[in-house]
Amino acid sequence: MAEKKSLLNKVIDAVSDRDEKAAAAAAAKAKAQAQIAANARAKAAVTKAKSAKIFAEKEAVAKALELKKHVVQQGETWTHLAQKYYGRSIEPFWRFIFDYPTNKALVGGDYKKLKAGMELVIPELSEELKNMPIVKPIK
Repeated sequence: MAEKKSLLNKVIDAVSDRDEKAAAAAAAKAKAQAQIAANARAKAAVTKAKSAKIFAEKEAVAKALELKKHVVQQGETWTHLAQKYYGRSIEPFWRFIFDYPTNKALVGGDYKKLKAGMELVIPELSEELKNMPIVKPIK
């Protein structure tokens, strides 16, 4: 026959079981909170790394786009500027400076309105113009 438990033993078993369940629940809760904290730290590290990468990329772009400025002196022309900055004074080179949006807006879209004192932007020469062959005129 099955042995009958005394009322005291039943109470002790219930209390012990309850304590074990509470301890297990507390351990599970602590483990879940630790996992949440670990996930948050990992997410923060990824975000920080992405931010650092984006910042570095923006810095590189800004550095690459550092543009020269030139204040036009009395008597200077677009061809003077092209010769000074690109070593070539023919139209594709001076027009490249003129067509830069800031410059074109400054002179009102008319290359003939270049005046002393205007501050122009000298853009970095395009690859197409950098690679343009030098053709000497036939005599």
